[in-house]
Amino acid sequence: MKAYTIVISGNELSERGYEALVKSSREVGNDFEIEVHEAVTPSTLDERMQSYDLIWNWPFGANIYDHSTQMWKCAYDSRFSAERIACAVSHFELWERSAYTEQNILVLEHDSIFTRRLDPELLLNSKYGFIGINDPHNATRLVDRFLSEVEKNPDHIQRVPTIDDLKIPQGTAGASAYLVKPWAADQIIDKVYELGLWPNDAIVCQQLFDFIGVTKTFYTKVQNLPSTTTK
Repeated sequence: MKAYTIVISGNELSERGYEALVKSSREVGNDFEIEVHEAVTPSTLDERMQSYDLIWNWPFGANIYDHSTQMWKCAYDSRFSAERIACAVSHFELWERSAYTEQNILVLEHDSIFTRRLDPELLLNSKYGFIGINDPHNATRLVDRFLSEVEKNPDHIQRVPTIDDLKIPQGTAGASAYLVKPWAADQIIDKVYELGLWPNDAIVCQQLFDFIGVTKTFYTKVQNLPSTTTK
């Protein structure tokens, strides 16, 4: 397994978050290194989108009902469109790396921090291909419902919980700390080229894939750093 953190080069906030993440990983006793994946930024967005022939297909400003998937696409604030798209492309690049290298990849956003030691074998031996490890607090909506549904299930790694109407994309807690396996990355990439690129926490949803799981024990949480996608 390889572990990568998405870091905005030259951004003090992002780099400080990465340092705290690495420190926390060592403190809990993880025996894997965390490498930097240079984040896509608004200044590099067009080039990176073109290199993968990606088309963004998520609204800014007004919600849209997508008849092909029978789901609502809840719009983002258009003031931060480039930052939102850049975040999704950064995740897409790591899915590409997993598929191309045939490696299991642990993806961590720069504001993740470890709270307990992670044994990669627990994830690698699971039937699920995309596994969230993040505490949902401050990472996703309807946190209490998410926690309640996870707690009901006795399995250590379980199917991602349903917390809302199935017309709303539902996946892991923010899709900000997760393991992706090569065969799952392949399927996610195919779906991106079929539907267009969506936010990473929307395209990887239970309505589109049956291999999305979460851990009953959470291994990371967010650091509550200021957002770099709404600044």
